[in-house]
Amino acid sequence: GAIFEVRDEVLHVGGAFGYPDDVVHTWKDIPLSAPLPACVAVRTVEPVVVETDADYAVRFPEAVGLAGPSGGSVVAIPACSSASRGR
Repeated sequence: GAIFEVRDEVLHVGGAFGYPDDVVHTWKDIPLSAPLPACVAVRTVEPVVVETDADYAVRFPEAVGLAGPSGGSVVAIPACSSASRGR
């Protein structure tokens, strides 16, 4: 899993577990405009639930091979302060 924070329209990894260090380093700064579940969750302020690899491929075709799941589901839940919701 991973925890991100948003600064200047970029998701920054605040903490991660279960991923190799090189993967965390590669994805340490992700443009908020990226076609990834975590980015969509932040942009929409709504949870994103992807149950299967097939669902991921349908909903995030541009991201398949970039950061797609490997045999599992993906859940991205935005946790926002009231101040950040007004941005």
